[in-house]
Amino acid sequence: SLSRLSLLSQRSLLRSPSFLASRSLSSSSPAPCTLYHYTICPFCCKTKSILTHLSIPYTTVEVNPLTKSQLKPLEDDGYKKVPIALIGGSKVNGSSSIISEYLSSSPLPRPGYADEDALRWLDWCDSHLAVRIYPALTKDFSSSLQAFSYLDAVPTFTPFEKASAKYVGALAMVMASGKIAKKYNITDVDLSLLEAAQTWEEQLQPFQGGDEPSVADVGVYG
Repeated sequence: SLSRLSLLSQRSLLRSPSFLASRSLSSSSPAPCTLYHYTICPFCCKTKSILTHLSIPYTTVEVNPLTKSQLKPLEDDGYKKVPIALIGGSKVNGSSSIISEYLSSSPLPRPGYADEDALRWLDWCDSHLAVRIYPALTKDFSSSLQAFSYLDAVPTFTPFEKASAKYVGALAMVMASGKIAKKYNITDVDLSLLEAAQTWEEQLQPFQGGDEPSVADVGVYG
């Protein structure tokens, strides 16, 4: 189950020798990262999980999902999605590109951490798992409003920004949820997400990476 996976992953990640080793590797200092994100965005959560596991120093900027005003200084190329990263002053768009940047430039916890099979499952996380999370979170207005309640605690937003983004954003995502489900041929959003979780759980031995987590394990955990 999802809860079993989360508990197993958290316990093993915190105790595994590879995780502890990755915290002390310093043969080259990775460029720090400023990550523009939504708290509930699956692609953003995946990115933050991997950056944390690779000991990448990063700060986050919460983006208003309604106005996206925080992204306006970065819209020179027209890209308006999250996550976006500023890495050493250079803009990198999208979770896959951000993660690839650090996988190619940072010490990895162990051999095979990002091998071909791990990268294939990391791509599955994007193309199959993550796209099923939003429709399940926002299948009706009550569920969507609960998902957007994280905005109540964003300290950089004014009370008006919090309320407007929460209620208008929740309604907008309910409307978008059906389009996302149709695009990916999803008829039952809860069942589809459960089946994706079961597909993932079948790969665990206890991790997709074997005895130690791979980049795919860390991404799905996020």
